[in-house]
Amino acid sequence: MAFFIFILALISAAGIWFDLDNLVGRGIYAFLFGGVGVLANAVPVLFIYFAYRLFKTSDDSGDIGRISIGTLLLIISTTALAHIINGSTGTGATAIRQGGGWVGYGVSTGLVALVTEILAIPILIIFLLLVVLLNK
Repeated sequence: MAFFIFILALISAAGIWFDLDNLVGRGIYAFLFGGVGVLANAVPVLFIYFAYRLFKTSDDSGDIGRISIGTLLLIISTTALAHIINGSTGTGATAIRQGGGWVGYGVSTGLVALVTEILAIPILIIFLLLVVLLNK
């Protein structure tokens, strides 16, 4: 599994950082920027980190579950924060790509609708701190 994630890191790096100019490269670029917005620039690093952690851990399913939940919370909190901080209001593709992508848009608009933007940012920062504690 760790080798597969490392290969995903290489492919995503080619599509995001090195502007792979073919159907696969453009598809990766559109998928990642559409999904996680500006965080797409860090996706290859996240994949490498996740692969490293899987290489390093034992076969204990508790470790893998903890890492998976931590990574999911990291993606959710950072994309939502990016969407709020960038001021990406609106539902257009450009606003979503320049913010937190579909993930950030979905989380941040729902959270801002429940509580205000003033409370949404500290809540997301608390989730981000939880990720730091969860992945130690």
